[in-house]
Amino acid sequence: MKTAMINRTVANIGLIALLWLLCTLTIPGPLQAAIFFDSDFETCNVGTENDFPCQGWDDLIPPGQHNAEWSDEVNANTLEITNVGCFSGSKCIKETFRNNGLAGDGGNKPTIYKTVPRTDHMFFRGVIKRDASFRTCTLNNSTKMWRFRGEGIGGGYPILLMGVRSDRYVVAVEGPYDFAGTYVFTGGPLISTTWQNVELEWKWNTPGVSDGIIRLWVDGVLYIERLNLALRGPTLTSVGLSGKLDTSDYYFNSSQVYAQCGTGALYWDRLAVGDTRIGPAQSRLSSADSTPPARPTLNPIP
Repeated sequence: MKTAMINRTVANIGLIALLWLLCTLTIPGPLQAAIFFDSDFETCNVGTENDFPCQGWDDLIPPGQHNAEWSDEVNANTLEITNVGCFSGSKCIKETFRNNGLAGDGGNKPTIYKTVPRTDHMFFRGVIKRDASFRTCTLNNSTKMWRFRGEGIGGGYPILLMGVRSDRYVVAVEGPYDFAGTYVFTGGPLISTTWQNVELEWKWNTPGVSDGIIRLWVDGVLYIERLNLALRGPTLTSVGLSGKLDTSDYYFNSSQVYAQCGTGALYWDRLAVGDTRIGPAQSRLSSADSTPPARPTLNPIP
């Protein structure tokens, strides 16, 4: 009798252990933070006038958007791979601006893009510099440089933009739910002729709650921080104050380098996007610590 009870007890313990093991194998744990890509452009062609697609970057975005990377049109803007003066290795992106927003200046706005997965929290990191001749667009004193666009016809709304106004970094949001126009968040430093690590954070608001976040760092210093934003609406049919459709299920699916308007040239290297802060890139010639910096507190900058 006692032996039978012991055997049943051992069997029960074994069954419980087996069930626990199966549960740990089949029930997923919390999602891990990820860097979706970190592009160094080392495998790209140079000087072909058709350097993309490369490393998942392409210029074939939906019809209706000006997207050709290269044009022989007079005063046309261009995007290309260069092997001169790059940050991390032997190759990087050169963005040449000839269209200064004036009539007859061509009007092309070349774009290269790389897709990104749906996520509520998104971070960008790029290493950027200008040449000595670069000037922002004379039409509105601003040059759009980087943007996240989303799903839907024409990319949908809102659109997140990072660029320069009066040669200083700014962040803009076109068509947000809670503002009848375009948010322009100023306070960034001057764009430099030496390489700068630029980081951008975007957190979607919970539908119906004003808890969206936008931050901008340059060389590890937090310059722009805006909290408590309602960037998308509370329902599947929400229309924002600007008259744009800002639905509760809207996400970005495209990260883009965008040559809109200006003169001179910009250079880009080590473009990265993830759902966690990536931290400044290090030159391969540098032995500096590459550990990502700690996240800041949520206290807004005045």
